[in-house]
Amino acid sequence: MFGETFKLALKSLKANKTRAFLTILGIVIGTASVIVIMNVMIGLQTYLVDAFSSHGSYNIEVAIYSQENALTQDEVDRLVTSNSTVFSGNSPVKNLSSLEVARGNTHFKTSGVAVGLGYQDVNDINLEEGEFLNYVDITSSKPAIVIGSYLRETLFGDENPIGQTVKLNGQEFIVRGYLKQKSETENVENSDNNTFYIPYGTGALFDAGGKIDDVIFRVQSEDELPQAKEILRTYLKDRIGDEEEYLVYSNDEVAETVSTIFSSITAILTLITAISLLVGGIGIMNITFITVVERTKEIGIRSAIGANPKLILRQFLIEAVVTSLVGGIIGIFFGLILTVFAYILMEETLYVSIWSIVISVGAAVGIGALFGYIPAKRASKMNPITALNTE
Repeated sequence: MFGETFKLALKSLKANKTRAFLTILGIVIGTASVIVIMNVMIGLQTYLVDAFSSHGSYNIEVAIYSQENALTQDEVDRLVTSNSTVFSGNSPVKNLSSLEVARGNTHFKTSGVAVGLGYQDVNDINLEEGEFLNYVDITSSKPAIVIGSYLRETLFGDENPIGQTVKLNGQEFIVRGYLKQKSETENVENSDNNTFYIPYGTGALFDAGGKIDDVIFRVQSEDELPQAKEILRTYLKDRIGDEEEYLVYSNDEVAETVSTIFSSITAILTLITAISLLVGGIGIMNITFITVVERTKEIGIRSAIGANPKLILRQFLIEAVVTSLVGGIIGIFFGLILTVFAYILMEETLYVSIWSIVISVGAAVGIGALFGYIPAKRASKMNPITALNTE
């Protein structure tokens, strides 16, 4: 019985193709919008969370908001040594952005990090060739540099960059080594591969103490994170006093915060785009009312020969649901195409969530059932005699 009703619903759609298209347009747009928004936002959320996590789940970063309160390397070393069962290493860092890197006639903007001893160990830096900044480079603030795979490819092509020079804001640096390309990102200008590392002291050439200085602490294991944070917060509280002057955080905390924020934004944007599904639902209700009026005699004949009101309700309800479902399927098709285009424009790895499809189809079917019920109920309650006498 259900299969026969389903076939009648499809037959009704084919008989009025133009009207059916206009009816499902809102559902198509709504479904496609939900899929694009969910996939793009979840993809960005996954990318950012992975990016923070990749910087070391065993790392704790301390940010000092004033140069007057900045920690010295001796202080940091003593703190690590006195808590050697908790900490395994440390490195000061200074973020450097929008510097011009050049070699010959090739030049463009890049960002990197000025680092101290131990940075390679605390951040699991993977080199393709050469070596990372050594003890002499860092302690003597040498003009040495380790470059990302994008810089190597763009500035040197097939040449071996090790031992050659590049310029940062006009200052010459000798290339010590270059990094492996990060597998999760493409080798393009706006990727994590467009980066560099120079000695911490050398970073003063580009940021003479006017920026927040951070220190990265590496803990022995993930289980030590809570104790490590407590040690650092206690030390900074005793040394600085004002808790507003510093921040202690781990990459896991940042990743969790980013994930929570993106989840909330995704939910809000999805609800906003779902408004078009409601518009589509109103269209389905209107067209179902029109169909009921047009088929009043048919309803009267079926009632007169003994059709159960529930069967009539089910027929029109299924027609509304099928109409909405067809719109949802078409919307999925266009939504996936638009998602692919969005990721191409963003130059990121494609991410498609199965939940975006499940939620979209479920919403489309639910909208069809909800807005189709009222006209279907009206059809099932028609008086057979009145329906047969309707012109």
